[in-house]
Amino acid sequence: MRRLWILGLLLTSVACREKAPPEGAVRVTVNYGSYRPECLRVVAKDAQGQEGRTEILQDNFKDPDGRKILVGVFRKAEWSRELTLEVSSFDNSEGEACSGNVVEQHSSPPIPVPPGDFATYEATLRAKDDDGDSFAAREEGVMGLDCDDKSAEVHPGAAERCSVAVDYDCNGFKGCQDSRCQQSACDDDNPCTTGDRCEGSGVSAQCKGQAVQCETPAGACVLGAACSQETGQCVVTRKQCAAPTNTCLEAGVCNDTTGNCDYAPKQASMSCDDNQACTTGDVCNGSGVCQGTQTPCTPSSICFRVKSGCTALGNCIEEPDPAKVSTTCTLEGGTNGVCRATDGKCSRFPYIPSNFDPDTVPSASIIPLNITCDVTFNSEDLSWNPATCVSNPPTPIELSQGSGMVLLALSNLNLNASLRLEGTRPVILAVYGDATLNNHILANGRGTVPGAGGSLEQACTVRRGRGGVFSGSVGGGGGGAGGGTAGAAGGNGTAAGSDRGEGGSAGGNVFVPLEGGCSGGSGGGDVEAGKGGAGGGAVQISVAGTLTVNQRVSASGGGGRGGQGTADGKVGGAGGGGSGGQVLLEAHQLNIGNSSRLTANGGAGGEGGGFLSGGTRSNGRAGGDGLVDSANQAAGGRDDSTSGGDGGAGGSRNGPPGAGDAGLSVAGSSGGGGGGGGAAGHIRLRSVKSCSISNANSISPATDTQCPL
Repeated sequence: MRRLWILGLLLTSVACREKAPPEGAVRVTVNYGSYRPECLRVVAKDAQGQEGRTEILQDNFKDPDGRKILVGVFRKAEWSRELTLEVSSFDNSEGEACSGNVVEQHSSPPIPVPPGDFATYEATLRAKDDDGDSFAAREEGVMGLDCDDKSAEVHPGAAERCSVAVDYDCNGFKGCQDSRCQQSACDDDNPCTTGDRCEGSGVSAQCKGQAVQCETPAGACVLGAACSQETGQCVVTRKQCAAPTNTCLEAGVCNDTTGNCDYAPKQASMSCDDNQACTTGDVCNGSGVCQGTQTPCTPSSICFRVKSGCTALGNCIEEPDPAKVSTTCTLEGGTNGVCRATDGKCSRFPYIPSNFDPDTVPSASIIPLNITCDVTFNSEDLSWNPATCVSNPPTPIELSQGSGMVLLALSNLNLNASLRLEGTRPVILAVYGDATLNNHILANGRGTVPGAGGSLEQACTVRRGRGGVFSGSVGGGGGGAGGGTAGAAGGNGTAAGSDRGEGGSAGGNVFVPLEGGCSGGSGGGDVEAGKGGAGGGAVQISVAGTLTVNQRVSASGGGGRGGQGTADGKVGGAGGGGSGGQVLLEAHQLNIGNSSRLTANGGAGGEGGGFLSGGTRSNGRAGGDGLVDSANQAAGGRDDSTSGGDGGAGGSRNGPPGAGDAGLSVAGSSGGGGGGGGAAGHIRLRSVKSCSISNANSISPATDTQCPL
């Protein structure tokens, strides 16, 4: 076998200073990482089995910082053109040769060597020695012997430590498991044992010691004694006292005689916390009690009481004091008022009246109303008629809510005669004191004349009765207006198409703002038709003190007019009855006397007109106005017309409104339909105290009672 020449040269030197030989050469680069081989062997073979080798000791590595070894392999002319290279690293060397274990080996595929030029081959060693102990770590493809490449203290041949469960010499046994540690002193890492020694053999060997024995001293507070794992000393466990019940007691100390915890009081005047958020300046009293100064809330006025909170927290909450209702208080400006029931405000009224603020009325506007004879107040033009019945009348205050209202602010109400209320706006009588009604207050509709605030178009869109239809010279009866219930329908006329008018829808039960009753529908026809009855008005009487009612207060509706018959044979339908309006009475104390009458009854429908074949015509009778003095139903028009339908009764406490009858159709005659009855309206009673009602039957319809507020 002929020898292949292999020279260890820096490739850079070869590249820079020599040209490739005519036979060609291979530049070999061997890279290595954290593990530096003790020796490197490079072997070259050709296809005919000839080979050569070179071995490079670690001391001859030319570029240790670059972690690479460069080798030049020169081919002889008689060798095959392709060469196979084998690079091996060793963990030892002897003389000038590699020895010991082969750490890893890399082989190349056949490498064609070009004539007069260089081929290249690069091998990268995988072995690692990250901990720098000169032993390669164990991993796939590497014959490393280091079992822990993260610690330089762990490697083959290292001294074993019997007290530590680490395999320092990489022989597969840790601490006491190593044969060199048998019966040797060790440390079981337990400070509460003594005389620790390795016991057993192999993987079952352990470091064991004798437990430290602690003596328990005497004392009722001693629970026991045990060795501390932190210090290795015996520690006595004593009864632990609970935290003091308050900050004015010192920490508890167990009494060895009794076994109880004693808590000594802290010195007086020491700062503490009594756990009460509403106290300030908390200090100990020297007896183990923490005391602070209360910070109670103060009501904003005599009318209020404190509900909760304190000034220390700034969360004071107050509420009206029921015991102070009507108690005298001071208004802004220094005038006297009374504590109001609902919101505790100091006001001229002890409650919140409906529809107006009593405290915005100038004091100069509050004067007596003295009526000496029957008088009518018109809320449209604010006139009194006859004017001589009222001396120095109060100036009316016009309110804009709803369709408008008129307020009369009174210091006294002296009724020596009846007061009638008419016009387009509801009326409020506000009395800043007591009031006794010994005469009537009437806002009822009379026929087609409404009470104050009654029959307003904008308030009666759905409540007004619908008109009858005129067809074939005959008119149907108009429907009654709605209120507390729907109004009743009118009756049909005798001719085809002379249909009745339907009753208006229920409504008007909202007292803020006030709304009067509505008109019934007119009968079918022109001049011969009966007009619908007017709606009752709306009246509110608000008294700061006691209101005593001994007479009538009414907002009943008007009766529908009867249909007419004409000489040329036309007959009109009758008008429907108007609905009752609203009566609202409110006071600190409301007394309804036995002789009183509170009414908002509906008006009755009129009777239809008639015509007989012989040329006799007859006019229908008007329906009755809603009664102002009882719960009886107003009677519908009847008996005046021979063939006209009768009118329906008005609604009241005693019954709902009645429908109008159809006209009578007999040979050669015709008759208009009767008008439907109007519905009763609404009555509301409000009192801070319980209402005193002597005779509930004197109220029609049934009242909406809010007593006490």
